Amino acid sequence: MSQLLDSTSQLVSFPYLEPTNVTTDSRGQVLVLESRTGISVYDSTGRYIKTIGRKGNGPGEFQHVESVAFGSPNMLSVFDVLRRVIISMDHDGAFLQEKPVFRLNGRPDGGLWRGGDTVLLTTSRPVEGGLLQELQMLTAKDTAVLASTLQPLRQAMVDLGCIRVGGLPIVFSPKMLVTVGPNSLAVVRDGGYVIDIFVGGRLARQVKRIVPRQRASVDMASVLPDRSYSVYLDRTAGPSCQVSARKLAEQVGVADSLPSIEAVLIDHIGNLWVERYTSEQRFKQLDVFGPFGRYLGSLVAPGRVMGFPTMKTILVAVNDTLDESTHLVIFRLAR
Repeated sequence: MSQLLDSTSQLVSFPYLEPTNVTTDSRGQVLVLESRTGISVYDSTGRYIKTIGRKGNGPGEFQHVESVAFGSPNMLSVFDVLRRVIISMDHDGAFLQEKPVFRLNGRPDGGLWRGGDTVLLTTSRPVEGGLLQELQMLTAKDTAVLASTLQPLRQAMVDLGCIRVGGLPIVFSPKMLVTVGPNSLAVVRDGGYVIDIFVGGRLARQVKRIVPRQRASVDMASVLPDRSYSVYLDRTAGPSCQVSARKLAEQVGVADSLPSIEAVLIDHIGNLWVERYTSEQRFKQLDVFGPFGRYLGSLVAPGRVMGFPTMKTILVAVNDTLDESTHLVIFRLAR
């Protein structure tokens, strides 16, 4: 089983990072979405190389980038939510082409260009009973829903101080998680420990473990990053609305239990890394499975795993409780 050894390098610090803000490529480079109109590139030692992108409405230009990822080993996918396009770039950030993502049944939340005519999109739309989240695969001839989940909402209006709003997700309610590997796609659809593995657009297998679920409470919301909820509210109320996670939990409510899984990643050789959901924000429990779903073991990381610069290193987002910033740190792996 893998073990985390000493860190090999530390990148610059960031005020806040989400998994969709960071990706790694097959050359060991780390790409970080530091602003919505620029992507910083670092090498595998943490040295800054350059910034990709510029603000604008022309081909290859950004207005508001929501996610970055490598849809194939040599093609960077940049999803611009305001322009509603998925922009394709090569390793060096040179513009290749872009594909519009209009005429969708729902709001696009993230996008990935797999190559050719195949695009993967996560969308969400309110329906009776909650917020319907779907993973859609778009080709030139067809649109298929690969997976979906219904996230419960608090429909009643609540007063958050800076805004009165309804239709907010219940805190700790499970949401769909998606990650893409070299040859497969992993999807978590509900709060249990079940991961669907898709190959070639078809469900190939499921990875499961029996893990006791922890009961959720309002007090647990105190350790959650407030920024994640501020970002959600910004889309509704504008950047002036800042609400703590605890206050949101008090007003909107919490789910009965915590989800089993917080994040999933696939490394260069197809191993599946599963981060368990916990109220402990400093250390993360990771389960690792082989390419065909065999359990390999577990380890503890000092933060959220963001990627794999090389086959022997792992990128971890480590939170600094003193200045409330996030450090991207590269650790060596002993297998």
